[in-house]
Amino acid sequence: HPILVHGCLVLYVPNAAFDPILRVLRNVKKSGDSTNGTNLNLVNLLRKQNERFYNFQYHGSLTTPYCEEIVLWNVIKNPYHISQSQLLQFRDVLDAHNKPLQEIFRPIQLLNIG
Repeated sequence: HPILVHGCLVLYVPNAAFDPILRVLRNVKKSGDSTNGTNLNLVNLLRKQNERFYNFQYHGSLTTPYCEEIVLWNVIKNPYHISQSQLLQFRDVLDAHNKPLQEIFRPIQLLNIG
């Protein structure tokens, strides 16, 4: 079974739909932390009210070595709306190596043929 990865563009526009996530995010600062959930409407994160939702999918690879071609990429056409200050709060979360969750991408790679 493929791994599903979600990709999107971000516009720096405040979005109150992120507020419930950000309230509980204060209790989750590093890998392994947990907190009780909150009521969350995911649709409001993805689009404005009455706006159609568009996405496309393609089969591709992981972005980390060994770059296995086992990923189903789901790319959202509609950009997320989130303010810079809201986005910065996500960057305070630490990964399993106690490094901030930022710049978690890699340069474009050559096509894997073979």
